[in-house]
Amino acid sequence: FDIIDVRISNVYGPTKLIRPDIVPSIIWSLIHKKSASVWTKKPIRDFIFVDDAIDSVLKLIKSKFSGTVNLGTGIGSSVGQLCTYLEELSGIEIVDQNIKVPGHMEFFQDISLLKSLINWTPKYSLKEGLTKTYNTMMEYYKEEEVKESLKNF
Repeated sequence: FDIIDVRISNVYGPTKLIRPDIVPSIIWSLIHKKSASVWTKKPIRDFIFVDDAIDSVLKLIKSKFSGTVNLGTGIGSSVGQLCTYLEELSGIEIVDQNIKVPGHMEFFQDISLLKSLINWTPKYSLKEGLTKTYNTMMEYYKEEEVKESLKNF
């Protein structure tokens, strides 16, 4: 039987969960603690917004492809760029701890096979996806605050 093995890069999007992934962990820290830090801003990664990942997977399912395919934006963005966008959204500086991290310092997907299989390109830039993620997670936080204040009423 046919199997599509999708190798997804760093997918991110709004979540109510406290997760260790870089985007939601930074955003929750900015929202709840009014501060955030990263080990280093140097690594370059391929960040893909969840809506883009879902869109591409749904299109892949309808294809006749069987095998392994990379899923990402094909664009490398530094953790520093990610932090800059989140600093702009939150008004809070994200501290670079300058801690050396293991692994590759630069990793982003070659999505040429993906593009040859389906008619797809990411709809969201990193800045657009982070804006949507941050704003939605701020709404989650406001909902939590309202629920908490109603408990005391």
